[in-house]
Amino acid sequence: MIRTGQIRLLWKHDYSAVLGSAYAFDPYQPPKRYIEWAITRGLKRCAIIVLHDSGGHRSNTVEALPMIIENAQKAGLRFVMLSEYIQPR
Repeated sequence: MIRTGQIRLLWKHDYSAVLGSAYAFDPYQPPKRYIEWAITRGLKRCAIIVLHDSGGHRSNTVEALPMIIENAQKAGLRFVMLSEYIQPR
């Protein structure tokens, strides 16, 4: 959830807000299988996947990526950069 004041602050500094739609809660370092399940469950057209890449041990997240990518490809999905869809403010 994002608050109105947070959005105003982002805009003040010329940032855009983007909220994710598929989360693995990986800052808590869940098992690889959980990460695969949580992200695959949220895979759909235009989904925004949230995975963390800093702040501690991330091997479970990294190990889950091949299965996440395979499941997305099987579903006919592809990965793109947000910059393809978001115009600078």
